Amino acid sequence: MVFIRILFCAFFLVLGAFALAGAEIPQLPDVSKWIAGKTEHINFMIERKNIVYTVYLGDKTEFQNPDDCDEYVLVFRRYIPLVIEKAVNVKKRGDITYISAYDQKIKNEAFEQRQQNSDIFAYSAYRKGTDDKMGIISRIDIQKELAGSWLLDQDGKWGFFARYPIREQIVSEWAVYDPKTNIQVGVKFLIPAVQHVLMFDQRLVKPAKEKKK
Repeated sequence: MVFIRILFCAFFLVLGAFALAGAEIPQLPDVSKWIAGKTEHINFMIERKNIVYTVYLGDKTEFQNPDDCDEYVLVFRRYIPLVIEKAVNVKKRGDITYISAYDQKIKNEAFEQRQQNSDIFAYSAYRKGTDDKMGIISRIDIQKELAGSWLLDQDGKWGFFARYPIREQIVSEWAVYDPKTNIQVGVKFLIPAVQHVLMFDQRLVKPAKEKKK
């Protein structure tokens, strides 16, 4: 009986996701007049030949409703990958920019340019509450009052699932320079029956000497 119930619940969840696909999904959140809050980068690190590269694929910005201070929407954006390495000079290779890790001005300009040309691929709407015991903003309370999540699939179609957070998973591959090493090359975002993957071509990460070839 337990096994049957688990199967039924899983089947119901998948049906729910498909029922709210396409034109039937709730309207996408409009945060154009909302207050932008903190931004968190979507990034990971790759180490090669004693050089650490930080790969940025996008970001997540929290917006607050000015008419309801407890209402928030987390907006997920993707952009052309930005690679921060320990090189001294700024180098351009295709659409990938390699910049010095300590040149903050160039770094900020690169992020600003990418954000201006970014694409939204997900929304997560929720309400914030306070922890009665601690008297502070609590992430647990946010999850309890999660309204729902919108996610763009790889075919450009929006999916929606009510009261469900966007999950994230690491995407990894065997390193082209070392078949015995498994490295992260992207991030997968999921809601039931819908997924969106941001990936980076690891072959574009090369130490300075290799880039000259």
